[in-house]
Amino acid sequence: MDIEISTVKSNIGGVFDCQCNAFFTLIKADDSLYELLGYTKEEFKDLFNNQLLFSIYEEERAQISKEIRSQVEQNGVFMYENRLVCKGNILKWVWISAQLMRDDHGECYYHCIFHDITDNKTNENTLMISQQRLDFILSQTQDIIFEYDCALHEIYYSDNLEKKFGYTIPAKGFPDSMFKTNIIYEEDVLPLRNGFQSIIAGKNEMQCEYRLKYRNKGYRWVHVKATALRDNDNRLIKIIGVITDIHDQKQEILKSRQEAALDPLTGLFNRRECIRCIENYISVTDALFAFILIDVDDFKMINDVYGHAKGDFTLTKMSEELTSVIRKNDIIARIGGDEFVICLMNLPNTQVAIDKVERIQDIFGESLREAFGFKINCSIGISFYPKDGLDFTSLLESADIALYEAKKDGKGRYRIYQDSGTKNAYNILPQRYMQKTFHDRIIEYVLQRLLEEPNKETVIPSLLEMMARAFDCDRITIYELHDSSYDKSFQYIRENLFALEEEKLTLADVLINKVTSGNKFLAYENVQMIDDEKIKTWFLDRKTISSIIYYTKDIEKTNILILYEDCHSTRTPSGEIRYTIMMVSELLQLFFQP
Repeated sequence: MDIEISTVKSNIGGVFDCQCNAFFTLIKADDSLYELLGYTKEEFKDLFNNQLLFSIYEEERAQISKEIRSQVEQNGVFMYENRLVCKGNILKWVWISAQLMRDDHGECYYHCIFHDITDNKTNENTLMISQQRLDFILSQTQDIIFEYDCALHEIYYSDNLEKKFGYTIPAKGFPDSMFKTNIIYEEDVLPLRNGFQSIIAGKNEMQCEYRLKYRNKGYRWVHVKATALRDNDNRLIKIIGVITDIHDQKQEILKSRQEAALDPLTGLFNRRECIRCIENYISVTDALFAFILIDVDDFKMINDVYGHAKGDFTLTKMSEELTSVIRKNDIIARIGGDEFVICLMNLPNTQVAIDKVERIQDIFGESLREAFGFKINCSIGISFYPKDGLDFTSLLESADIALYEAKKDGKGRYRIYQDSGTKNAYNILPQRYMQKTFHDRIIEYVLQRLLEEPNKETVIPSLLEMMARAFDCDRITIYELHDSSYDKSFQYIRENLFALEEEKLTLADVLINKVTSGNKFLAYENVQMIDDEKIKTWFLDRKTISSIIYYTKDIEKTNILILYEDCHSTRTPSGEIRYTIMMVSELLQLFFQP
């Protein structure tokens, strides 16, 4: 086709968002983009299916895709010049600056700023062009750009820092000059300093959330992403980065997290929040801490003899007493029916933890007996980070082994974990794998188990239990197709979860048409929002809050449907979770031969 170079004077600029796929599919754009291309919004959708790739000059498509991947992998942004084929086969030059971002569902997309530089490309005043580009970028973003000269210990910030926060950060003697002030919230100084030190120590980039002083109105949450610039000898020259205001989003997250983090009976952290706190601690320091697992001896007898109301009151009172003996920065959580975890953080030595455990036993021996009129004993297992484990799962397993020894020796006592090489690898494998590459590790583990144990009656129940822990769900059910109906073949229900009444409607009556109509994967993030009253009622009768359904279909194999149910919170499954569930479900189908 004959393509002309545009000679029409243009100064179009604007913004658009597009997907991170091979076609750069448009999500949204302002009118400036369509004005530049010469198409209406409807014409562009009809002609190109909103795929921007096909408006890029064909000879440049491969190169721009390669360059975008390279730049984004380094620092999450890209800048590029390329030609677009506009209506009438007219070529126009554009300059694009984009940043990799995530939406509310965690899905990645590019937020792009473009500028028509067709006329400027023929203009020899390169300096003027560069300044125009920079001004246009800064006018479109609230982010603060900084550049730190490592040799001079000086830092430069873009002007919008002072405009937004009302002051300037000391430029000379950075970063010490900043940490000597009250600009950074006191609790956030250590993780931020550690982030900068990690780059100086050799890392190529760092990210950190912290609170930055905001005029005379307290502090605002910001996110910093910094990247190292090194010379050919790998010497650090500069650190460049972007500071983004995330205060409003962070406040919403903190509010939601607080509601989701607490055990409703005792007000202590729940298991999920306990794991998160421990992981956060481990990510910034290697300092010694004690993992103390407390189990109430014969608690079932309290419920049976005095009633569940008395049992609940006992747990509440215990929580108050345990909270009274720990420090502000320690962690206390209820991780099961009558199981508690206390983590004594940043200890100078192990004896401090032993003294604390003996005090806890005194509470059970005296204070609680006075409160209830009967004696309550507890067994305690202790493990220490990093000697006995490098994550929650391994520390819990070590403490659990010690707890078992305490109970075996007569209950009402404590034991410290002694490594004897007897840890059960099966119990720790799923959670430990999740610390790395989630989907690869889980899939690898499932495949390994299926190969090792060909009997589905033996292996599938254990895999369902593992998957429930890995995906943090309360009930997993496998339904198998038999003579045009789906019957329940296997089910895992989390301990202490209520027993289900007999289903009034079968799964096939309610869900199967939804799934087999072409959607192999179906997610209900909040069953309260389901429009179909029959499906909604069916889930509510099961006390389900959110659910994921995966349907496998193979002409030569038995079709199965796997139902994952969460009875404690709503959830939005990430792409990683979706992929993992798909692969695990397809592997399980191999055991359901006709």
